[in-house]
Amino acid sequence: HEQLTINTVTVNEVPTVKPIKIMGDFVQPSTLSEHKPDREYTKDLARFAAELRYDGLSDELITKAIYSIQDCLGLDLYVGTQTDCGRNIAEHAMRESGANHTATVIGYGRRATPELAALANGTMGLGFEFEDVHLGCGSHPYATIVPAALGIAERVGSNGHEFIAAVVAGHEIACRIGAASRCRDSDGEHMTYRRGVYTQQLFTVFGAAVAAGKLLGLDPEGIANAMGIAGEQAAGSQQSHDEGTWSRRLHGGLAAANGVRAALLANGGFTGPTHVLEGRYGLYTMFALEFHPDLLMRNLGEEWEFLDVWYKAYPSYTISHAMIESVLKLRKEHNIEPEQVDRVIGYQTRWTQSHLRTDFPTLVTVQYGPRFLLATALLRGKFGLEEVQAETLNDERIHHFARDKEDIVLDEPYTTIRDTTPPPRTCPGAAEIVMKDGRKLKAESLYPLGSPNNPQSRDQMKAKFETLIGASKVLKESETRELYGRIQRLEQDIPVTEVTELLCQQS
Repeated sequence: HEQLTINTVTVNEVPTVKPIKIMGDFVQPSTLSEHKPDREYTKDLARFAAELRYDGLSDELITKAIYSIQDCLGLDLYVGTQTDCGRNIAEHAMRESGANHTATVIGYGRRATPELAALANGTMGLGFEFEDVHLGCGSHPYATIVPAALGIAERVGSNGHEFIAAVVAGHEIACRIGAASRCRDSDGEHMTYRRGVYTQQLFTVFGAAVAAGKLLGLDPEGIANAMGIAGEQAAGSQQSHDEGTWSRRLHGGLAAANGVRAALLANGGFTGPTHVLEGRYGLYTMFALEFHPDLLMRNLGEEWEFLDVWYKAYPSYTISHAMIESVLKLRKEHNIEPEQVDRVIGYQTRWTQSHLRTDFPTLVTVQYGPRFLLATALLRGKFGLEEVQAETLNDERIHHFARDKEDIVLDEPYTTIRDTTPPPRTCPGAAEIVMKDGRKLKAESLYPLGSPNNPQSRDQMKAKFETLIGASKVLKESETRELYGRIQRLEQDIPVTEVTELLCQQS
């Protein structure tokens, strides 16, 4: 086969790190001694979470919570039973917990402590690049929040309404805290990723603490303490992305386990800083983040960041979805066969540059490697769960086509998304296929399938769930249908254990 050259185009140089920005104004560290917050934001968020009730949730929020629970549990079962990373973390949780515990390690017949079950299930939830994403906080909230809530719900015997309310509260708090930092807006003005900070643990640990604390029945002061203790454990490095190690997946589990630990400590009377966000040495100062109180508190309880969550339609890093869609669109519309193609160029917006991978020695880096992803989409004409299996990863034709002897070109992206003000939270992208006969075919995707402006339908979400459960090889078709039905019946306030008992089976 002739070599197919695939380039990925981004723009501009990596931006410099901005000074600390507190309360909307940039400040130097020397002025921190004069810093006095004008409002107790942490306590206000804690009060909101503690008082949130299922009866006050809209149908849209309830459906969103069910989707997050459903998607997370399906992914957990698949990753926990069919990947080395998932099996490894599950065995760790069960081995270190000992006997006689209440929390389900999904896909296994043994249980663990709520903390270690959250570690395992959260790692599974972030274990295959097929989860949710909230661009405002640059994280995958359900991978952390659902496992944290699940372990505590089993411990205290929660019913569906309590569980759903906790999931909604945890998501809203985590997403708002992240959005208030403008960590990953589409304009790329301020990005923690440029400094190597991975925002998963940084923000979702607060959502995990809130969800777990709410199910434990903590009052506003208790949830504020849990948030404070969670803030002591906020962390995250991009180095695991760069090296393609399993610890990239671990971020979901660490945040879940730390959130559970924080809530349990607060439940026992342990105190934490109740100004952990806005304080002189709070989260935004500690990580040199911008702080926009208007984004943190705007119309709290009326406008919902949670509704901005995506559910991935393709098992790869979010930024690649628009490029993949563009290749698939061109291939279908023009009846393209790979042997007709000279090269493919993928276009990304400038703020995604830090995610580029030019090699793919591990599954993690494969799913972050645009050349491999575009070559796979072109050659196979689709990109689903089957495209990220060993037989595909070892396909010499894909590897041959994806190899590029040239460096990645930095240039302006081919996308009209730059013409909108302000830029919407999406990951636009485009692709150009250069044919051997000289034709240049272009397509772009501004709102990839799964994004809030182009959400997957209920049937598509169900199909994804059934695909993941089927690929896990744990449940029979009848059991899969029963599990799906029980998740939907959480709206009818059934016990959470009626769902988890089907997930606590030996793989």
